[in-house]
Amino acid sequence: MNIAYLDAVTHGLGVAISPLVLIVLVVILLSPRARPNGAAFLAGWLTGLVMLGGIVFAVGGFGSLGDDPRLVAQIDIAFGLILLGLACRSWLRRDRSGGTSRWLSAADRFSVTQAAAAGCFFAAIYPKNLILAAVAASELAALGGNRSILTYLLFVGIGSTTIAGPVMLYLSIGSRVQQELHRAKSWLSAQSSTIMILLLSFFGLKLLIGGVLKAMAAGF
Repeated sequence: MNIAYLDAVTHGLGVAISPLVLIVLVVILLSPRARPNGAAFLAGWLTGLVMLGGIVFAVGGFGSLGDDPRLVAQIDIAFGLILLGLACRSWLRRDRSGGTSRWLSAADRFSVTQAAAAGCFFAAIYPKNLILAAVAASELAALGGNRSILTYLLFVGIGSTTIAGPVMLYLSIGSRVQQELHRAKSWLSAQSSTIMILLLSFFGLKLLIGGVLKAMAAGF
C-alpha cells in the first residue's frame, strides 16, 4: 500500500513537470485573455486527469487489477518501453521546434473553449501524462474503494501544482508577474528538450524495471 502511495506522488510529479504544457500555459497567461483562458486551461486540465482516472477505474474495476499481477507487470513493461521509445524520439528531434512553435502561435489566440480543450488534451491525451496517469490509476485501483479515489485525487493534486500555481498567482496579482512569466518561458524553451528526455527516460526505466520485477515475482 505504501508503495502505491509513493508511486502516486512520483507519477504526479512526473505529470506536473511538463515543459511544453508549461510553455503553452505561460503564453496563455501573457495573452490578452489571460484570466478567462488561464482559468479554463486549469479547469480542462483537472477535468482531463479526473476523467482519465475514472475511465481506468471503470474499465479495470476497483481491486480487480491487483488480482492479476502478471497483467499489471505486462502493462508496466509495455508503458515503460513506450516511454523509452518517446525518449529516443525526443533525443533524435531535440533540435526541432516545429510542434512547439505551432502550439505557441495557437495558444496566444485561444478562445475560452479552446483553452479548456487544450488543458484537457495535455492532461489526458498528451502521451507522457496519459501513460503516467493511466499507470497511477491502474495501480491505485488495486487498493479498492475510497482509498483508490482519495489516493488518485492526491495524484491529481500533485500533478496539477505547476498548472494551478501560475494560474492562481496571475488571478491574484495580474500583470505584475509578466516579467517572471517571460523569464520562465525563455528558460523552459531552452531546456524543454533536455527535461523531457530525462523525464521520459527515468519513468520509462522505472516502469520497465518495476514490470520485470513484478513478472519475476509472479513467476511469469
